[in-house]
Amino acid sequence: MSSFLLVKYALAGDIDNSSRKRIETLAEIRNRLIHFGRFPERGSVHDDAILFIRLTEFIITKILGLSPSNVFNTLENLEIFLGKGEKTN
Repeated sequence: MSSFLLVKYALAGDIDNSSRKRIETLAEIRNRLIHFGRFPERGSVHDDAILFIRLTEFIITKILGLSPSNVFNTLENLEIFLGKGEKTN
């Protein structure tokens, strides 16, 4: 996942340095999954991996010219992940 994709497919507005560092953790998940067939070993990897999968689905849907569903609150979870949104229960 890269900040380029998030901006190009209108999932995120402008990306600051703090957000860019958070996005690097998604890139790490992608790289470990593609190259080694497993997720990195760290505490928050499960939640981050789910976000990565949901964002991938969202982007592929947009590439195919379809209207993505936000049933899993993907956009809101991305904002929270990037530190720009508020966590709700």
